[in-house]
Amino acid sequence: MKLLRHGAKGAEKPALLDAQGRVRDRLIEDVDQAEATLANLGRAGISLDAITARLVVDGVRLFADAFDQLLGALAAAAVVGVGFGILSDMAKGTAFEGVLAALAVIGALAALIAVGVGLSAKRHVTFYRDETKRDKLLEVLQDRKWQPITATYTVRDRAGRTMALLWKNYLYNIVRKRWYVKAPDGATLYVAKEDSIILSLLRRLLGPLFGLLRTNFIIVRSGSEDVVGEFNRKFTLLDRYVLDLKADRVRALDRRVALALGVMLDTGERR
Repeated sequence: MKLLRHGAKGAEKPALLDAQGRVRDRLIEDVDQAEATLANLGRAGISLDAITARLVVDGVRLFADAFDQLLGALAAAAVVGVGFGILSDMAKGTAFEGVLAALAVIGALAALIAVGVGLSAKRHVTFYRDETKRDKLLEVLQDRKWQPITATYTVRDRAGRTMALLWKNYLYNIVRKRWYVKAPDGATLYVAKEDSIILSLLRRLLGPLFGLLRTNFIIVRSGSEDVVGEFNRKFTLLDRYVLDLKADRVRALDRRVALALGVMLDTGERR
C-alpha cells in the first residue's frame, strides 16, 4: 500500500520497458553501483548478512508460532469433542444421545475458535519517521482480540498519549462501510464512509467488477456532509491508494490521525 501526501500527483515510476517495448532486465543493470552501495553500507556499520540472518530467524519464528497456535486450537477442539462424544456414547439409546452428539460438534467448534482467538496476537501498526525505525511517529493499537461485531483501535503519539479512537461496526458493511474517528473522550469527530450509497450497493451485488467498482471513501465531519478528505484506490495492477486532504485547508484533522485512518481503511477492511 502506498499513501501519498495530499496534493501530490504520485511518485515518479521507473521505466520497466525499453524503447522497443520489451521488459528491461533490471536485475543486471547498474551492478557496479549496487556493489558500491553495499560497500558503503558495510562501512557505515550496516551488515547485509546480519540483516538477512535476522529476517530468516524472525520468519521461522512467525511460522512456528502460527503452527503452535494451530496445534493448540486443534488439541482443545479434540478434547472437547471427545469428551462430549464419550458422554454421547454413554447415553446411547436414550433421548440425550442426539443432544450430546450435537453438543460435541458445537463444543469442538467453540473450543477451536476460543483457543485460536486467545493465542492470536493483537493487530498493532507502528509508524516511524524513516526506514531506520529509530524515531517512532505514532502507533495504532487494537483494543481487544475478540470483536465479532465492532472493532476499536487506539491511536497514540510517540509519547504514548491517546490522540484518537478508531471505531467501526461490521454490520454497517452490509449497506455502506464506515469508520468513526473519535476524540479520546469518545466524542465522534469525523466519519469515513464509502463514497456513494448507490456504488456501495452495486459493490455488494457485483463485487469490485475488475476494479471498476473499487471501494473509495470520503471523510466528512461528524453531523454534517462537509467533505474534508478522500481515500481512493487507484486503478493499477498493484495496490495504490491516495489520501487526499486538500479540502481540509485549515488542517483541522490531525494528519497523523488521518494517516492511521487510511491504513485502517485498507487493512481493517481486508482489502
